[in-house]
Amino acid sequence: LRKLPAGESAVLLGFVHEDTLPVKNNEDMFRECWIFKDGKVAVDMTKAREVVLKRVRTERDAKLAEADKEKSRLDDLGTTEEKKAHTKYRQALRDVPANVKLDALTVEELHDFNATWPTLAGQV
Repeated sequence: LRKLPAGESAVLLGFVHEDTLPVKNNEDMFRECWIFKDGKVAVDMTKAREVVLKRVRTERDAKLAEADKEKSRLDDLGTTEEKKAHTKYRQALRDVPANVKLDALTVEELHDFNATWPTLAGQV
């Protein structure tokens, strides 16, 4: 072994049996979150939570884009009550990522996590 100069880093490579990988059904949703810990591959839970939160934000953004289309229609043709309900709905969508609680979830629970989405009155 040699000491690395300041600013340089090294990557240690090794082999592990695929049965020891933290994947579910041959999926690797958290592959970029893998770390080598105590002689095996584990999931960095902080990074895994970030992956799930990014997925929630992406889904929220798609729902907001759809809601924006409806807002345009309501601006022209909607009643005051419809506009108020839609404004509340859009705010609830924006709030979803802040209200998601992931800290106590296991890797398996994070993998299967689905956010609870608000609905607009009259929608299912």
